[in-house]
Amino acid sequence: MKKLIAFTIKKALPILLLAIITFAAYSQKLPKIQTASLYAPDNIKIDGTPAEWNNKFQADNDPDRIKYTLSNDDKNLYIIVRARALFAGEKLMRGGLTLTIRPMAIKTSSKKAPGDVAITYPLTKDKKVLDNIVFTSNIFQVLKSDTAANKKKIDSLQLALKKMASAAFTEIKVEGVKEIPEPVMSVYNETGVRSAVGFGHRMEFTFELAIPLKYLAANINNEGKLRYNIRLGETPELDPFGGVVDRSAPMPTVNGRELTPDNDNGYMYGVVDFWGEYTLAKK
Repeated sequence: MKKLIAFTIKKALPILLLAIITFAAYSQKLPKIQTASLYAPDNIKIDGTPAEWNNKFQADNDPDRIKYTLSNDDKNLYIIVRARALFAGEKLMRGGLTLTIRPMAIKTSSKKAPGDVAITYPLTKDKKVLDNIVFTSNIFQVLKSDTAANKKKIDSLQLALKKMASAAFTEIKVEGVKEIPEPVMSVYNETGVRSAVGFGHRMEFTFELAIPLKYLAANINNEGKLRYNIRLGETPELDPFGGVVDRSAPMPTVNGRELTPDNDNGYMYGVVDFWGEYTLAKK
């Protein structure tokens, strides 16, 4: 009996150690800015879902409330971005995200610099459609009370939101590429720049971009490195009656003291951005 127990423990120990190592790896907190180089899988699809990455991301930027993964293959640079907290999805949809690729030799962190290639997505000017998408996504707050019982409704909501967003976000802006003289173009284009939107099972807004490396060649150094900036744009501030607030007016005061916006207001109505470096992965 003792021999059987010892044999069982000996056999089970490697499995147990592997489980502990795997758990520890997944329990590690993700960096705010991606540090790894990733070669994109052969089956990568620009469909607005992180299925190729087992629904995992390489960076979790808490201050900017997004998760993202940069990757590449021999032809394209890819990025997938997911809103990860309150207001993030709405901010991305209303203000868009700009991915700027800057030559490594230029160290300035100014908004624009010579040689920048900037891609902005999503883009839409239809406020009513955006309002409808945001309102529809909030239905999840009721359904999440019992995700098992409401699975079919949640799946239907997810598909409905993807359809609505795909119909709304039909333009993409590309600046700094001489081969693309018109900066704003349809997502259905022949330049090789591709995009798609989607929603996670908790209705987290997600989008994906592919940018041909040939447009970025001048901004990648001999070591395969590039500098990038992710910028979440300023969101128009709406008053209760649907108009746009004049933000150039002085802040209201109470007893002579200026009121400052809380963290959510500051996030929603301001510009947030960060810089990182990425080295192209090799197969």
